[in-house]
Amino acid sequence: MSHTHDQQSEKEDSVLITLQKIKDGTLDPRLIDKDLRKECIKLLIFQGQDLYSIAQLLKRNERTVRRDIEEIRQENAVHPDIELAQKIIGDYIHCSQVRREHLMRLARKTDGSIAERAQADYLAHRIDTEVITRLQTLGYLPLSNSSQIFHHLTQYDTESLRGELTGELTQLQEVISEEPEPDSEIGKSLQDIKQLLIHEEDKSNET
Repeated sequence: MSHTHDQQSEKEDSVLITLQKIKDGTLDPRLIDKDLRKECIKLLIFQGQDLYSIAQLLKRNERTVRRDIEEIRQENAVHPDIELAQKIIGDYIHCSQVRREHLMRLARKTDGSIAERAQADYLAHRIDTEVITRLQTLGYLPLSNSSQIFHHLTQYDTESLRGELTGELTQLQEVISEEPEPDSEIGKSLQDIKQLLIHEEDKSNET
């Protein structure tokens, strides 16, 4: 873990040194390789630089920088993943607990005024309320006594639905192909499944 952290620190130092040399005029930015250029672009974006400024500094045309930025976005893309969601929720709960405990310590301090202690206690209560509300929204707590928890996990997966429908469609097509005169009921079922597939595909594209 510390080895990875050290490597990351060295990488960041290298980028900072490279940018400083470019700004000082001691390094021609056209000589750095693409990977280092992209790391420089990441840092410059973080610092609030716009596309034109980055292109000017790195002596590259705007189209090249725009293409690098698009590649960076693709590399940083996050895809839906239940483990990632659980980690983020865990971090959120942990940070909320740390803030709440800090506020509760302030509320118990005897050297503070009554108003300050009451405010700290109130804010700690607000954190509790907001955490509960957020966990209800995300499905980790029920919205009411009759509500189902983990609805984010138990909702029918669209991809699974499309897979099942496709399988059923294939079976029906095989049945129809074997019949000299296709059955009207099978034909209707086939059409219904096609419509469902189209509907699910449209929903997937909208999201």
